[in-house]
Amino acid sequence: MAFRAMDAGCGGVDGDDSDLACPAPVTAVGLYLASTGTVWHSYACDSHAHQLIAPRPLRTRDRDRLSRREQLAQDAQIGRRYAGERDGPLARGAAATALVRQAMDWARRHPFRTGPPTPQGGPPTGGRRDREIGRLTVDELADELGVEPGDIRVLLSWLDPDTGGLHPDGTLLNDYSGEVRDQFDPMCVRTVPDYWWPGSNPDAGKGATKMR
Repeated sequence: MAFRAMDAGCGGVDGDDSDLACPAPVTAVGLYLASTGTVWHSYACDSHAHQLIAPRPLRTRDRDRLSRREQLAQDAQIGRRYAGERDGPLARGAAATALVRQAMDWARRHPFRTGPPTPQGGPPTGGRRDREIGRLTVDELADELGVEPGDIRVLLSWLDPDTGGLHPDGTLLNDYSGEVRDQFDPMCVRTVPDYWWPGSNPDAGKGATKMR
């Protein structure tokens, strides 16, 4: 099935018409391995997220990159389909193969889940808490970022003094876990490429990121 890796929106295509852009909102970001052997940073909606390698929910910097693509797509000489071409592929050849293996290993430990809004009895709907996909615990997020759980709890107490950014079941609400990542990421020195997620290198373990 066709997929437009450099698209300024969802790269999924329904049917055989590769010129028919998917109008659904973007909800996931991940990697896409093109037939040329190159790996691209790509976006998809819920319905097409399965076509990405290691899809995950969007973070602030992902939205910024997507916004830049959308701006480039306004240029008639570039268009939506090739708006991400200027970024270039993340890897090619042997490096692409290694990156795909790493991504697939990360995806096995961090599955991307889609689903309906939070059922009745959960947090109120209509705001940041109305749709939560694949929530993590504080300990799981700490392991991913390579920091101590206590550091995350302190940051959460600043971001959300009332509930500490937690769902009633004890897991982190996605928007708060995203804000925590955005706070810690700029302070990390990574032993994995900067286009990948902190802590995703299976050979690096908790040493994949460290505080400056």
